[in-house]
Amino acid sequence: MKITSKIYLNSLLPVVLWIIGFAVVVLNVSNELMTFSDYGFQDQERQNIVYSLHNELGYSKGIHAFKNYVLRGDEKYGQSAEKSFNSAIQILNLYEEKYLRNESERQSIQDIRSTLQEYLEKIPIVKSMVAQKISPREIDKAVVVDDAKAAMALKEFQDIYQHRIMLIHDLQSNVLKWIIGIFLVSSFISLLLGKHLSRSIVKSFNALLEVSECMDLSGVDKIKKDIEEIKEPEIQNIAKKLYKTNLNLNKNIMKLKKSNEDLEHFSFIAAHDLQEPIKRVSNFADMLSLDLELDEESEVNGYIGIIKSSALKMSGLVKALLDYSRFASQAVELEKVDLQKIVDEAVGGLKSSIEEASGEVKVLDLPIVYGNGQLLTVVFDNLISNALKYRKPEEPLKIKIYSEKSEKGHWKVSIEDNGIGFDMRNARKILTPFGRAHQNSGVEGHGIGLSTCNRILASHSSEIEVYSEVNVGSKFSFILSSADIQV
Repeated sequence: MKITSKIYLNSLLPVVLWIIGFAVVVLNVSNELMTFSDYGFQDQERQNIVYSLHNELGYSKGIHAFKNYVLRGDEKYGQSAEKSFNSAIQILNLYEEKYLRNESERQSIQDIRSTLQEYLEKIPIVKSMVAQKISPREIDKAVVVDDAKAAMALKEFQDIYQHRIMLIHDLQSNVLKWIIGIFLVSSFISLLLGKHLSRSIVKSFNALLEVSECMDLSGVDKIKKDIEEIKEPEIQNIAKKLYKTNLNLNKNIMKLKKSNEDLEHFSFIAAHDLQEPIKRVSNFADMLSLDLELDEESEVNGYIGIIKSSALKMSGLVKALLDYSRFASQAVELEKVDLQKIVDEAVGGLKSSIEEASGEVKVLDLPIVYGNGQLLTVVFDNLISNALKYRKPEEPLKIKIYSEKSEKGHWKVSIEDNGIGFDMRNARKILTPFGRAHQNSGVEGHGIGLSTCNRILASHSSEIEVYSEVNVGSKFSFILSSADIQV
C-alpha cells in the first residue's frame, strides 16, 4: 500500500467508524424511533390541549368557580363557571375533531363532556335557589354532580402523555448512551489501527531523518542498509536522492575547505617570504645612500628616500596580510571575558596617540561576555585606531564605547566617534581587505584593519554593523553573546 493511501486511510478511518457507529445506533433504537414516529409531531399539540382543558376546570375556574357560586351566591362565580365549562367543551370538540386516536379516547371525551353538560344545567338551578335565599348547604345537596368518571378520564389523558414524555426521555437517554459508547469504541479501534498503520510510516520517516542528518562519508553501509529497509517506495526514493545529495554536498564542502586552507597557507607563505626581499630593498637603499655620500637635498637621495618609504609601506602591508591570514586560520577558544578590562587594555595601549590627538575616550559600563579576550583586544585596538586616523584636525576627538542589551540576552557593543565620517555607499567596501572609503586621503593604513575585525567577529558568530555620516562621525557595532546564556 502506498504511503499516501495509508495516510488517507488513517485520516478517514475515524469518519468511517463514526458512520458505522451511527448506523448501529439507528438499528438498535429503531423500535423506540418507530414509537416516537407513531406519536408524531402533533403530540405536543395534544398535550397542550390536555393542559388547557385541565386549566379550564382547575383553580378559580370551572368546578372551583361552581363551588364558590354555591357557597357564596356571588353571580361572578356563576358566570366564570359557565364560561369555563363552555370553553372546556369547545376544547373537547377540537380534540375529537383533529386529534382523536381511538375509541378509548372517544369514551373519555364523552364522559368529560357529559359531566360538563350536567354542571352547565345545574348553574340556573343554583341561580334560582340563591335568589330564593336558600342556604348554601341545601343548594349544595340539590346540585350534587357525580364527576368521578370525568376526573378519571382527565387523569388518564394526563397519564398517557406523561408516559409518552417519559418514553421520549428514555429514547434520548438511550441514543446518548449509544453515541457515547460508539464514540469510545470507534476511538479505541481508530487508535489501534492508526498506530498499526502509522508505525511503518514513522519508522520510514525516522530513517529518512537519519539520512538527512548524515553529512559525512562515515557509516555509508549502515545508511544504505537503513534505506533499503524502508518499506514505502516513495520515502525510499526520497531517502536515496537525499543521501546522494548529501554525499555530493559533503564532497563539495571538503573540496572548498581544502581550497580555502591551501589559499590561506599560500597567502601566509607568500606574505612571509615577501618580507625578506623587502628588507633587502630597504637595506640596499641605505647602503647605496652611504656609498654615494649624496647631499640630503640631491635628487638621487630623494629617489632613494622614495624607495625606502615604499619598502616600509610594503612591509607594513605584508604584516597586515600575515595578521589577516593568521586570524583566519587559527582555532578560536571562547570563554567568559570582562569587556571592561579588554577595552581598558586597548585604550591604554593607544594612550600616547589619544593624548597627541587631544582625544577623549568615554567608556561606559561594559558586560562580561563570551569570547576570546586576545582577539577582542585586537578588534577594539583597530576600531579606536581608525577613529584616531580619521578624526577632524580642527576638533578634539571624542570616542564613546558602550553596550546595550539586545535580543535573546545578547549584548550589542558600539564605538562612536565624531570624526570625518564617510559616505554610506562605501560601508560594504571598507569591510573587505584593502577596501578604503577615503582614497588618497593621506591617512596611513593598509585597508586591512576592519576586514580583520570582521573576520575575528565571525569566529564569535557576529559581524560589524556600520553607520556613518560625512563630517558628523561614525558608529561601529557588533553583537557578543552574554556569558549568562552560555553553557
